[in-house]
Amino acid sequence: MLTRLSVLSLFLFALGCSVVDNNRNPRPKQDRTQGWTKKTTGPTKDLAEEAVSVKAVYVVRKPISRYLIANTSLEPIREITVYAKVNALVEDLLVEEGDLVKNDQLLAKLDDKEIRNEYNQARIAVSQSRLTLEQAEIRSRLSRANYKRSEDLVTQKLISPQEHDQAALTNETDSLAVTLSFQERDAAVSRMEAAQLQLDYTAIRSSINGVVTERLIDIGDRVNLNEALFVVQDFHKLWARIFIPEKEISQVRIGQQAKLKMQAYPEKFFRGSIKMISPIVDSDSGTIKVTLEVETRQNRLRPGMFGTVYITTETHPLAIVVPVQSIVRERDENRVFVVGKDNRVKKRKVEIGFREDNEVEISSGLSEGETVVTVGQEGLNDGYLVSILEWEDTKKGALSTIPLGENTLTSVARLIVTPSLNGSSN
Repeated sequence: MLTRLSVLSLFLFALGCSVVDNNRNPRPKQDRTQGWTKKTTGPTKDLAEEAVSVKAVYVVRKPISRYLIANTSLEPIREITVYAKVNALVEDLLVEEGDLVKNDQLLAKLDDKEIRNEYNQARIAVSQSRLTLEQAEIRSRLSRANYKRSEDLVTQKLISPQEHDQAALTNETDSLAVTLSFQERDAAVSRMEAAQLQLDYTAIRSSINGVVTERLIDIGDRVNLNEALFVVQDFHKLWARIFIPEKEISQVRIGQQAKLKMQAYPEKFFRGSIKMISPIVDSDSGTIKVTLEVETRQNRLRPGMFGTVYITTETHPLAIVVPVQSIVRERDENRVFVVGKDNRVKKRKVEIGFREDNEVEISSGLSEGETVVTVGQEGLNDGYLVSILEWEDTKKGALSTIPLGENTLTSVARLIVTPSLNGSSN
């Protein structure tokens, strides 16, 4: 690699030789209209042509697709709010926001002293009602036996009809008492079960597997009936809801694959598939709701994240593809600068097909393996000599720096000596 001083020395030596020649022959005129020196008559040699430094890329074949594109925000596949079902003080908290929980897992404990006391009283009432029922059944059996004996005695005229009627009435009354005791026992059992339910409600539990996303209470708070305590979301998978125009409905179907790019991860794509398509069209907007199921790769995605959905509608598997920045728009036509084997460029008209991210399909005008300029087109025209300093090679996937060649060396030398030619000093 030549140092700056070495380049300057070589150039000054060449310049000295040129000055000797110029005493005999005038300096040739230069035509800048085409970017290189034009010969004049006489034995004078051309000045070295200055190459334009550019970036370039090899034209390749690769798949490219057309998409339906819509913005979305992610939603949990399931979300519940846990409410208080009793009035009580918060005695203990067992989870925090961000904790994973399972179905029926205990989240918090409410003070249950008052409710437990009511339960105990209800349980005692059940015991008493059962004793009362047993007593009623015993009386009923006795009165039934007395009634049967009275039937025999009244037939034998050993008792009066009035005594028989009294035995029948007692038997009927005791039977009704048994029925009443049954009902009182059932009522007592129901009150005990209600008290047991209230007691169970002091243990706050999750009804799904998921993640605690909100804790709305603290220890010592008094919560009231139907007050929100926790929010639990299940987002092992997520929903992405989009709205597409009615005219595009034929382009989508259940199970169709899609990809998502999220603002939080602009360099990555996430997979999804269409899970539901609304059966109706929104008459106000003329759109149809489409719901996608999204994979949460390595738990990176979260509900509420904003991103863009790309639904593939058509794919060209072997398309000619170049970077978008290689296209030059000129008089309503798309053109590219193609680099020839002699490192000179030729402006060529091309037809554009699908566009995907920062790449575009060339439906006509280019062939696989050709080289096109991606950066530096502003200073180019047909026939200009170029020096490719970096390759944006889609096959190699990296930028590569080209070693300094003759044209590059000439350009560096000119930059170094220009100030001294203008009469200034370093």
